[in-house]
Amino acid sequence: GEPGAPEVDRVWLRGWFPLLFSLSCVVSRCKLDVRTRGLTVLFEIIKTHGESFRPHWWRDLFNILFRIFDNMKLPEHQLEKNEWMTTTCNHA
Repeated sequence: GEPGAPEVDRVWLRGWFPLLFSLSCVVSRCKLDVRTRGLTVLFEIIKTHGESFRPHWWRDLFNILFRIFDNMKLPEHQLEKNEWMTTTCNHA
């Protein structure tokens, strides 16, 4: 659990993970302009700070990223899925 986590992991648990998870929610749920900006910020954080992430943080991060694309497996309106694939997915 978090109380016994090393200080370096608290940075992930209280800082990076909630931030990156929230951005993935924005990418999955918001309108195109907000979604695109959220995705840009998400990848800028990864490019800028990813080299300092621990290997086990990357496992969590990949789960966050895969979750974004897994949402497209859900049976929803085909038009929304097509828009997402031609915009957000291409941007990623």
